[in-house]
Amino acid sequence: MRRDFVSSMSGQGNSVMFRSLRSATGQIALALAAMLGTLVPSSAEAADVTVGGITYDVVFFQGPATFNDNSATIEAAPWWGSAANALTFANAYAAQVTPFPFDLSGNIDFLAFAYANDGVNTSQAELTDLGTTGDFSVPDAFGTNDLHYAYVNVAAPVPEIDGGALGQGAVILLAVWLMLRRRRGLAA
Repeated sequence: MRRDFVSSMSGQGNSVMFRSLRSATGQIALALAAMLGTLVPSSAEAADVTVGGITYDVVFFQGPATFNDNSATIEAAPWWGSAANALTFANAYAAQVTPFPFDLSGNIDFLAFAYANDGVNTSQAELTDLGTTGDFSVPDAFGTNDLHYAYVNVAAPVPEIDGGALGQGAVILLAVWLMLRRRRGLAA
């Protein structure tokens, strides 16, 4: 009697365990998909701008960010060190990007392509949301809601798939699929 009870319980346990495994697998897959969606960077402010045959992903720090807040990133821009290059990028942005994503404050907004800094002031080519450009200098610590500093997103290298890991993953998925298929056959 006890033996029949244990074998009938183990059969029910397997069925419950199988349903739990299927449910847990689905939840894990859903969680992984959600995490992947949050890990993929999104740049609502990004704009592709082509200068000299090279396409750059130009983004900006939304005001009231200052030069001092983000100097390392701003100084890494390809126009840094050249007023002419900064103005070229500002004009290319004006010609290639519409509507302007930096038009945020409700007033006239400025996209600053900073190109020099003397420790007190930052020199920059500025593009307004009206489409005009000019050369200006502002204090390093100056920041308002309508001044946005442009920079270039550095593309992250695309990782290569490790051939060994890919093969191992395929074998594991095959084993799980065969196990689940066999369990379905036993349950029927």
